[in-house]
Amino acid sequence: MFTDGIIIESPISQASIDEERRCITLLIIFVHIIPPVISGCAVAYYTYWLSKRNK
Repeated sequence: MFTDGIIIESPISQASIDEERRCITLLIIFVHIIPPVISGCAVAYYTYWLSKRNK
């Protein structure tokens, strides 16, 4: 919305900005944090399993 050269954000556009931030945060968590944690746990468990198997 424009009023004398001043941009006024409506509550709807503010809500969509908040939703976009929330979506980006979830994307960062689910794509960049959780997969390395899961794969690290899988590697640790596999090495544990290998060490127990050889004894």
